[in-house]
Amino acid sequence: MHRRLRSTLLVTASLILAGCAGGPAEPVGRLAHADRTELLARLQLGQKVLDCREPCVGSWRRVQLEAAQLDAAEKWGELAVLVMRTGYPDDLTFYYLGKAAAGRGTYAAAAGYYRESIRLADTSGSCSKLSHLCAGLTFPQAAVRRLKVTERLLVHPKKSTRRPVGALRPASEPGNPQNNQAANPTSNATAPEASVTPPTPGSDTSAFVDYIEPPTASH
Repeated sequence: MHRRLRSTLLVTASLILAGCAGGPAEPVGRLAHADRTELLARLQLGQKVLDCREPCVGSWRRVQLEAAQLDAAEKWGELAVLVMRTGYPDDLTFYYLGKAAAGRGTYAAAAGYYRESIRLADTSGSCSKLSHLCAGLTFPQAAVRRLKVTERLLVHPKKSTRRPVGALRPASEPGNPQNNQAANPTSNATAPEASVTPPTPGSDTSAFVDYIEPPTASH
């Protein structure tokens, strides 16, 4: 009798917990119902709008997987909106805002968010201490690396780390077709000179092998 009663209580408790964990996430931050346009404007200005800690930690735990997926898919606008509506502040959420801002080309705002992420690392409000969700990242190192890249982009926007596809090699570089012409005087072919222009935000960057992170695509 007692065993059956205890089993019934355990099953009931499990169902209650499952119901609580499986319901839809309800953001409770002060910007939970803010318009997307307003939130992206705040992102561009670098406003530090994450200020709902303990009351919002549960909401953040329930959307953190979605945030990681948006980050991996480089859906910067959606990532920023999700994080800002949740309102939870820690080193990971400010890091996500930094990546979202950088991905949308607002590097000054991104730098501010990365600095806030670094400031919160190793405090009682860090992802390792409170939410226990750090998306497999180590802080502050992850934010420090991104900040250094962003600061370089502020000085030299969209500076390529590799030669764009189709760009001519220097005449002295081995493998340059022009060197082959010099070695073969019977060939009169002249390679057309390539014109390389760094991509602008929103433009097609498929012709470029690699650019310094963060990406230039806007979402």
